[in-house]
Amino acid sequence: MRRLLGGLVLFIFFSQPLFAAKFDYGLNAKPVADNTYLFIGKKEDFNFQNGGNIVNSGFIITDEGVVVIDTGSSRRYGEQMLAEIRKQTNKPIFKVINTHHHPDHFLGNQAFKPAPIAALKGTVKGIKNSGDMFAENLYRMTGDWMRGTEAVVPDITLQPGIEEIGGHELEYIELSGHTGSDLAVFDRTTGVLFAGDL
Repeated sequence: MRRLLGGLVLFIFFSQPLFAAKFDYGLNAKPVADNTYLFIGKKEDFNFQNGGNIVNSGFIITDEGVVVIDTGSSRRYGEQMLAEIRKQTNKPIFKVINTHHHPDHFLGNQAFKPAPIAALKGTVKGIKNSGDMFAENLYRMTGDWMRGTEAVVPDITLQPGIEEIGGHELEYIELSGHTGSDLAVFDRTTGVLFAGDL
């Protein structure tokens, strides 16, 4: 019995890094323009192996702080995204933008609070009405990748138009096609377009 317990303790001790690694999204911030980075997700459907990481998300480092565009499919994703951002800058998160209400684009929001989170009116409504359901469905599909994840509704309704943030001129373009309310973010300063899932 003592040998069995000793073996069990050793298994638990040595397997912890394996279990931890299993929930690592392997995010790598790829520079696409000056102070502009992209995380590229899998070209797959949601499943346990990818943990729901089928999203392209990104961030822009401005003079006023960091603008985050889409936060991924879980609290874990958001936290790992934030850790990658911190490898590039210690500037505060100025604003988080959700391009639409599908779960891989907003379920990482809670990792970025208390930063303001912004989305178009239709996206705010969609997250408010369906966010919990999306989270529950992803729990079923991806399991413990979703542990601790809660739907956080954006607290700012974004208006289409142009906003200057820390030396970057961002144009918010309201479209539809993928959902009833899709946002494209065009950085006129660098020429980079964040198109969500359009």
